Amino acid sequence: MENTEPSIGIDLGTTYSAVGICVGDEVVIIADQYGKNTMASQVAFCDGKVLVGEAAKLQATRNSGNTIYEAKRAMGRLYKDPALKKSLELWPFTVIEQAGEPAFEIDQNGKQIYTPVDISKLILAELKQRASEYLGKPISKAVITVPAYFNDAQRSATKDAAQKAGLEVLQLLNEPTAAAIAFGLAENSDKKRNILVYDFGGGTFDVSIMEIVGSEMITLSKEDQATIDVRALLKEKLNFASLNTKINAEEAVVGGAALQAAKLTGNQFDRVKNISFSDVIPLTIGVGILFDRVVVLIPRNTAYPVKKNVVLTNSYDMQERAKIEIYEGESKTHSKNTSLGNFTIPLAPMLAGRAKISITYEIDKNGTLKTSAEDLATGKHGELTIERENFGKATIFDVEKYLMNKSEWKQT
Repeated sequence: MENTEPSIGIDLGTTYSAVGICVGDEVVIIADQYGKNTMASQVAFCDGKVLVGEAAKLQATRNSGNTIYEAKRAMGRLYKDPALKKSLELWPFTVIEQAGEPAFEIDQNGKQIYTPVDISKLILAELKQRASEYLGKPISKAVITVPAYFNDAQRSATKDAAQKAGLEVLQLLNEPTAAAIAFGLAENSDKKRNILVYDFGGGTFDVSIMEIVGSEMITLSKEDQATIDVRALLKEKLNFASLNTKINAEEAVVGGAALQAAKLTGNQFDRVKNISFSDVIPLTIGVGILFDRVVVLIPRNTAYPVKKNVVLTNSYDMQERAKIEIYEGESKTHSKNTSLGNFTIPLAPMLAGRAKISITYEIDKNGTLKTSAEDLATGKHGELTIERENFGKATIFDVEKYLMNKSEWKQT
């Protein structure tokens, strides 16, 4: 039985992107007019025209100032983010600060400004068009992959780009999970296995340890780094003599995304409809309290969707308002973690320690965090409104530092 409606899987990569669709229980990676299954993640502005993919790449050397690449590195980040510093020094095109965020300045018929979301939208629209032409019908739904460490701002930016490209995002799927889906179906075995999946892309290196039984996958742990000698690491730390390279590395992530898209839109083939996986959050999420401390609500490597609640109290006598501050990171002190934002709720004035403030954190299937708080005495409540500038402050190097010192949580 074919899908009830067409849906696609997209690997939106830093250097290359790809699109695939599930036909029956097989994945087709859709090639471009040049016969290539992957497309350069580049957008060029030349003589009043917008060029995307291979066409943009072919003219890049003579039009470097107006050819944007690696826009994914800037998605959902602040202009002053340390993670962008090296890229800003190396990119031949102009990057300006707009409302605290990076934007690309193009010199075509005067100065024009494009955000990272705008560039990603053009790439996604090109992939969508490629799939529509292949199928001979419109496409409006997609599963899009993202790095496992992407925070909420980066995930939201990806969804914004997709929506601007006319795509409904069925799910944002972590890249190692997508690769594991492709691997699990390719192996076609009911044997229980623990596997390490690494996704070494143009901009990120994601590692996930997963348990696979048939088409059911459970993520056990995640680690992320920016650059690394992959084979040396695996051989030294894990004593791997060789790597499984049966899966085409360029197609594994997009293939997994296409399979998940097919499942979510009604594909009834057993190998597709029985796909099941549980993903985890890469960073601990907590609420900041007095004396620079953090109360953990959701530890790193917790499977989601998940909903957690904690009841806290007022710090001062006759306190009239409570500021709820949300943090992600592996330190017990919130000043060393990344702020995800804050909001304030009114409190009924009473002696310190008497108020009951119920705080709820909920992470949906896309890894998006929603936070709410309520004064149980009055019923007055508030919800987190996430501002983009509150994100992207922690780099992947910060994550590595936190993880190296993660025993801090075990100390009193």
